[in-house]
Amino acid sequence: MQLADGRGVQFALDNEGHVVRFDPETAERTALGDSLEDWAQDPDVRGARAFATRWQDRHGALAHDQRLIPLSFFTLGGTYEDDNLAVKEAAQCMRIRGPLAQTLYSLPDGATFEMSSTPPPSDPELLSHHELEVFADYSTLLIQDDDARLGEPEPAWFEALAADWINTAPGLVGIGAGRPFDVPVTVAVRRTPPPDDDVQLQQADHVTQASLALPSGRLLISMQDFGDELPRIRLTPGTYAVRVYSNGLHTMSEDGLDGEDCYHVVLWPTDEDHPAKVLRRYPEPLPGG
Repeated sequence: MQLADGRGVQFALDNEGHVVRFDPETAERTALGDSLEDWAQDPDVRGARAFATRWQDRHGALAHDQRLIPLSFFTLGGTYEDDNLAVKEAAQCMRIRGPLAQTLYSLPDGATFEMSSTPPPSDPELLSHHELEVFADYSTLLIQDDDARLGEPEPAWFEALAADWINTAPGLVGIGAGRPFDVPVTVAVRRTPPPDDDVQLQQADHVTQASLALPSGRLLISMQDFGDELPRIRLTPGTYAVRVYSNGLHTMSEDGLDGEDCYHVVLWPTDEDHPAKVLRRYPEPLPGG
């Protein structure tokens, strides 16, 4: 049995018949009573009734499949004021809050994390979307499992990376970048591969693809930097295909220090082995070499 109040907080009976409260922003469970009868003794559970009555008086009743969701999450300091609340379909509210709960679940208080934005409703296959600024040391980046380490590969490993902007080692995928500075990187995690008529594939300057084993369930994008302050993206442990769309390469300055290059990384779970390869090659010499 499971119920929810207008704010999307879930109430359920556990295996022993105790009533528990499930917070969709943190995935924390809080015991509220030894039985459904105990819980029902409070006519205003955690202020839910008063809150719902106030909203209904001002804005009208919610439909049975609607919930209120904060524009700024309650867990991150958002308020219960009307201007911080929006009405959305109940399942969509859980999809929006899910990436936050996944991120916060195992983090200690005060830890730094990368926030996920809301997946566009027009793309139901998109699980989460992340926007990063990543330091591309030596014009390269590593997309890797948090526990993987590159070590000291042979010079040929970096030569292949420079030539194709793609190479792999256990637990990581190396990609090229146009500048040895902070570069914008967006990460999209999908349930399924990009569609066959992948418009981004046709429009990007350079596109590469490879497989990545992610046993830790923590994705890190950096260049041999593992500081606690760097954001980790939480994913279900497993193997993923990684496709990288490089754009804006034609904007690079002659000295390779300025440009509007950007990088879009798409991951989806796979059972197949995807060897490192170029799907679309930049027609000119790749910058940053």
